[in-house]
Amino acid sequence: MIGKFPRIFSNHWKKCPKVFQSLENSVSDCFMANDKVVKGAGFGWLVFSVALANFMAKLDSYIVNISLPTIAQAFHIGTSTVSLVILSYMLTVTSTLLLFGKLCERRGAKQIFIGGYIVFVLGSLMCGLASNIFLLVGARALQGLGGAMLMTTALPLLTEHVSERHQGAAMGILATAAALGLSIGAPLGGFITRFLSWHWIFLINVPVGILAIVVGLRMIPESARPLRRSRNRFDVPGALLSLAGLAALVFSLSMGREKGWTSPLILSGFAAGILLLYILIRWELRHPDPLLNMKLLRDLPFAFAVLSGCAVFLLVSGNTFLAPFYLELYQGLAPDRSGLVLVTFAVVLMIVSPLAGKLADRMAPHILCSFALLLSAALCVAFSAMLQDRSLTPMLVFLAGFGGALGFFVSPNNKAVMTLAPRRFQSVASGFYQTMTGMSQILGVCLFETIFSDSFPSKIVQTSLAGLKPETLAQGFRHSYVFGAFVCLLGFLFAYIARPGPAAARLQER
Repeated sequence: MIGKFPRIFSNHWKKCPKVFQSLENSVSDCFMANDKVVKGAGFGWLVFSVALANFMAKLDSYIVNISLPTIAQAFHIGTSTVSLVILSYMLTVTSTLLLFGKLCERRGAKQIFIGGYIVFVLGSLMCGLASNIFLLVGARALQGLGGAMLMTTALPLLTEHVSERHQGAAMGILATAAALGLSIGAPLGGFITRFLSWHWIFLINVPVGILAIVVGLRMIPESARPLRRSRNRFDVPGALLSLAGLAALVFSLSMGREKGWTSPLILSGFAAGILLLYILIRWELRHPDPLLNMKLLRDLPFAFAVLSGCAVFLLVSGNTFLAPFYLELYQGLAPDRSGLVLVTFAVVLMIVSPLAGKLADRMAPHILCSFALLLSAALCVAFSAMLQDRSLTPMLVFLAGFGGALGFFVSPNNKAVMTLAPRRFQSVASGFYQTMTGMSQILGVCLFETIFSDSFPSKIVQTSLAGLKPETLAQGFRHSYVFGAFVCLLGFLFAYIARPGPAAARLQER
């Protein structure tokens, strides 16, 4: 089909304005410049299918969060129980990304991607039909399984089927789709919950997902890259160790604030997670076909590109946690107005991401990432210094600037990570990168909350923050965002080091 397209188009282009001739050239280049694309659909349909998966994953997280109070009332449960709706999804996604990265390497990205859509749609349907909280939590775990399959395969599909000089633009579209999900998730969730019911925040995924499955089956090319048919058995012990270790860490990080960081349950969770992951590393070093090939971590540019991503997403999650407190407690805004202010971040991110993606095709990604991290650090320092200004200007400037900085970071860093990873390990590299950034987001909430809370007397934190004076609150925000600036500077060093060199080139050839 791809090979016939330029010939079919050329028979008719003379009847059209010259602009269509340039369109033919650009589309043909996008298809034909990459010899890995031997058959399948066009650039647009491929990117649309992958971007839709990104959009649905981000939308689903935010659309569910705003409906949690309604779900708690419907099932007559408390906040600790309803939080399992979020925790079950988060646990499943984070702990299975490595597993699906390895399966993608063996079975092909398209199979895992389409399977992910099917599982995600089935989980959404079961969530919408759930009659009690236990069924809902189980269905959310199934939905998270599908989400992990979609997240792991998105980047490998683009790097295999899109020419290298168009990969930045494609990843910019992915970031735009994610930002769109972030920006409309909360308002759409509130609208659906108010005028329909909470069931429809899940059921809305079903028709969209079915459409995506049909498009994916017809339009995504089969892999032209030979799959790794290893004679060794699948690394089942490694998969079990990674599942258990990551799940223990995610649980401990997520529940530490509620149960207490020094409680026996949380301390045991941390100890078990660290021990299991240590055993996993020792096991993987000896296994002939490991779940996570340690050669990836020996390539310093790749490792530092991943670490720079962790630094950015740690700040993203920390700001997402603290910004509503700033707007509602410090500025005195109502929740609905606070939500509108926070949309600024996602809107700017959505505008900048495609532009940054195109720039990443023309210049070294690490330069754009370094600029984004320096800008983020400067914004954190400026916001900390402007807290005495009681207007909304400091937060609006920070949100707009940080949205732009993140837009300049995500697409270039995604391209850098996938470019630096050896071609035969790109699926595993994607799973590892998604796992690390997911863990960093959970860690970001924990660290920012701890720094913010430790700025006040313990008795106040245990009761309510609402009665604190603005100057006292400002101290907590100042400490948190100064820490954010430090994290960004550390990320800047990582991004600067993450430059492809001779070692990376040699690793690509192996």
